[in-house]
Amino acid sequence: MNAHNALKKTGVVAATAVGAVLIAAAPVAVSTVALGAIRQPVTTQADVAEVGSQQRSGRGAGQGMGQGAGQGVGGQRGQMQGQGEAGMVAVAPGSLGVASPELAAKLSYLVQEEKLAHDIYVLGASVYGVNAFENIARSETTHQTAIASLLAGYSLADPTANSAPGVFSDPNVQQLYDELAARVKESQLEAAKVGVLIEKTDIADLQKVVDAKPGDTVATVLERLVQASQRHLQAFERQETRAA
Repeated sequence: MNAHNALKKTGVVAATAVGAVLIAAAPVAVSTVALGAIRQPVTTQADVAEVGSQQRSGRGAGQGMGQGAGQGVGGQRGQMQGQGEAGMVAVAPGSLGVASPELAAKLSYLVQEEKLAHDIYVLGASVYGVNAFENIARSETTHQTAIASLLAGYSLADPTANSAPGVFSDPNVQQLYDELAARVKESQLEAAKVGVLIEKTDIADLQKVVDAKPGDTVATVLERLVQASQRHLQAFERQETRAA
C-alpha cells in the first residue's frame, strides 16, 4: 500500500486503557489530496511566521504549553490554563471529564499525525538543510503538545510519549511514515510534495473533529491548529505556484 492509498484508508487507532476502563478504538476518516509539481523548497516569511512570533515572545516552539489563569468553557468541568506559545491553550490535566470512545480515538490519532509531520519535516531538514522544514517542524512540536494537553485533560495516555523519531504505536501511522520518509529521501522536490500532502491531510482531519462539535475547549484548541496548519500549507503552495 503506497502513501496515497494509505491516506484514503480509514485510520484505526489502537484501544487505550484509562484506569480500569478500556476505551475502544474508533475509525478516523483520513482525507485524500491531489499532488502537483513543486519547485525546490525555499524559506519565505510565511514559512517562519509562526516561529517568529514565538521567538518575539521569548518562547521556543518545543518548550511545552504556557500557563496562566483562565476558565474552561462549554460545560466541560475543567479549567483552561490560559494561552501558551503560538496562542495555543493549555488544558489542566484531568479537567475535561471523560471523553467518548470516538473522541478519545480521534485525539489519539491526531497527536500521532502531528508527530508524523514533525518527524518528516525534521528528516527533510536533515537531508537537504532547508530552513522551511526546520522552522515548520518546530511549530509541529507545539501542535503535538497542544493535542497531548487535550489527552491529559481527559486523563488519556499520550501514544507519542517517549517515542523515538519515526516510531509510532499505530501500525497504520507507522506504515504511512515509512512510505513518506522514503519519498522525502528521493529528492528535495518530492520532500516538498510530501509537505503539501501532510498539511492538507492534517487540516482536513482536524476540521472533521471540530465539525463533530467535541466541546468548546477541544474545538478552540483544534481551530487554532487548523489556522497554523493553513499557514504552513500556504508556504508550500507558494512554492507550487512558482513551479507553474
